[in-house]
Amino acid sequence: MAQTFSLDDSFTHDGFWWVSDKPEDQVAGTLTFSQEEGARLQMLGMFGGMLAFNRDMNEQITIHGVSKNGKPITLLDAFVKNRQMSLPGIMNEQYYAHFLCVGHHFGSDEDDIFSKSFFRFERLEEWLVTSPFEREWEFDPTKLTVRVDKGQSQEMTEFTDHKIGKSSNMYSNLSSTEHRVTILSFLYCETDITRSLSWHFVVATRMQELASLCTGHYLPLTHLKLVLGSEQKDSKRATEVEIFAQMQHPQTETRPKHEIPLFALTELLRDEDRAVENWFRQYETLSPAINLFFAITGERQMFLNVRFLLAIQALEVFHRRTSATVLMPKADFKKLRKRLADAVPDDAPSQMAEKLVGLYAFANEPSLMQRLTAIISEMTDDFGEEIAGFSGAFARSVVDTRNYNTHFTSSLEPKALDGQGMYWATRRIILLLTYLFMKSIGIEPKAFREALGRHNEFNALFLRAEPPV
Repeated sequence: MAQTFSLDDSFTHDGFWWVSDKPEDQVAGTLTFSQEEGARLQMLGMFGGMLAFNRDMNEQITIHGVSKNGKPITLLDAFVKNRQMSLPGIMNEQYYAHFLCVGHHFGSDEDDIFSKSFFRFERLEEWLVTSPFEREWEFDPTKLTVRVDKGQSQEMTEFTDHKIGKSSNMYSNLSSTEHRVTILSFLYCETDITRSLSWHFVVATRMQELASLCTGHYLPLTHLKLVLGSEQKDSKRATEVEIFAQMQHPQTETRPKHEIPLFALTELLRDEDRAVENWFRQYETLSPAINLFFAITGERQMFLNVRFLLAIQALEVFHRRTSATVLMPKADFKKLRKRLADAVPDDAPSQMAEKLVGLYAFANEPSLMQRLTAIISEMTDDFGEEIAGFSGAFARSVVDTRNYNTHFTSSLEPKALDGQGMYWATRRIILLLTYLFMKSIGIEPKAFREALGRHNEFNALFLRAEPPV
């Protein structure tokens, strides 16, 4: 695999561009990409000329192009950001695109043309526990011998029609004073049948999120490269297509470099050989909670109370999605709900009647306090002892703080956590969610408890009710 650009890189391509189904209408322009701006195409002209000036700016199109160094480029889901015409002058328009693909022309992110993908994210080597370098010093005379083992590609887990494994690539730079060797690890997904960019992107992001969960903090995706299936290959063209996109959480909360993952990938598969498969299988069910979890762990800039409220929401969603707990049998509740609705006085104001009937619709759902109590009770049973970091007092303080920050009722203000308390409560909820997610993919409580010893902060939050400061 040739050296690749990172999603964090910025670059520019000058070239000619056209709407994918109108190759005869080519316009010169400059394509730029950065993580801050995404993919942006500045045209020196306009597709369709003056007659197209009033074309719908919200229309999404596929744009093909060739850079001045001969690279075929595809812009997917491109839309007009700005369109200008001045007389005298040159008409011009600017496009933004969801995906920028360098190496091949194709029509859609749903085209099934790719047989393999390579991807990586921050601190992947730590999750894979790779050690490619060995060095040996000799002092008479002074001599340093460095051995580099790139390693072989290795399958890690297999699904019905695809497999996921790890590989690596080596880059070397030699000058008169310096010899630099870089080993970059990659995960790959190899399919039995060709799949789309969208499908491979989902696989990459789900593996990235699983690694983030195992590591204890969000790891942004940094590389994605696809390989064309045999039927799509052209000996005159590259078989690899580099993918660039503006990511959701490019700048994440900084964590200590010495903080090692809770679970390396090999340990995860040792403790539960179907862990990766379980993660993919349950993803759709848990996705609302997963999305909230990575919103609070993957976003660097967020108000403290907003992060806290989203953490509570993630916990509630997880419990609702994984538990059938209701306060009374559904058939009995249906009858009770009707009786309650019928009991609303006829002369009650319409807005009050509407509010009461709306409240009755969710009256069979456990409250936040009931959900927290159930989760903590289950956790106590799992570990065979009460956990100091997750006591009844913790649950009460979380509920009071959520209620105050939702309704700002003055009577709750004295009971609500202050800024520091809210920060550490959020970190405890993140730990709690991490445990619940790991348990859902088959990791036993004993294995999780042993892994906590590697994460100083999580371990302290688990063992003590006081903040770990």
